[in-house]
Amino acid sequence: MIFVTNDKKGFTFIELLIVVIIVAILTGVSAPKLKRAFDNLSLQNFVKDIYYLSCYLQARAISEGRTYCLNIDKDSGFLRPAYQEADTTLKEITGRFGKGLNVPEGVIITESPKGKESIFFYPDSSVDKVTLAFENKSKDTATLLLKGISGEIKMQ
Repeated sequence: MIFVTNDKKGFTFIELLIVVIIVAILTGVSAPKLKRAFDNLSLQNFVKDIYYLSCYLQARAISEGRTYCLNIDKDSGFLRPAYQEADTTLKEITGRFGKGLNVPEGVIITESPKGKESIFFYPDSSVDKVTLAFENKSKDTATLLLKGISGEIKMQ
């Protein structure tokens, strides 16, 4: 009697097909959650950038004794810092902090009070009282609160 043994080790086509199907299902389930997490991270980083820029403008207004401004242009989706000259004209800041910020795609900015598209930082450490609310495509929200006379800047 002759026995034939097959010593080849490996996976069958069916086993490989099952693994590919499982990986495809896991990818399909996790992709939307990954996209939402990325959108939320992008929103949080954008709000932090505005927070730090606001703190910088407030500190610079105090140290230099001049009024600084953060202009919000909703049409172009751009935030640009500026300072006020003696003749009350606004001049854009140049250099590293004058670059401004681009609003990430899909982020909506709403301000309270409505129509407040310029936030001023004064030499006496006061700030225009404004609440900026940010919302992305995934309906995640973040808030930046700038309080008047106390000059407090909070991120929620």
